[in-house]
Amino acid sequence: MIIQRYEVDMKALTKNVRFKVNQLIRQGCIHKVNNNTYKCSPIENYNSSTYTILIFKNNYMTCSCQYSRYNKTTPCSHIQAVKRYINAQLDEQQIGLFA
Repeated sequence: MIIQRYEVDMKALTKNVRFKVNQLIRQGCIHKVNNNTYKCSPIENYNSSTYTILIFKNNYMTCSCQYSRYNKTTPCSHIQAVKRYINAQLDEQQIGLFA
């Protein structure tokens, strides 16, 4: 099953990033290591690589994936999934505070 891959020659992704981000979230692939580091484990039956996402000052993020090495302007699916994961965690904390 091809969910998405980066075509180096075309410098483009083969499928919709939103689809892959949804898969990463649904399958619980995002894991917090500490406040500045997250791991993105592989999607089941898709690949075997685990990527590291680092958060720097001003919330700048980098990822160890191939797409991020070649494309510095658009965040990869792993970074987008981490952002969604963090936002969901913040939403849950706020709901918990006011429930």
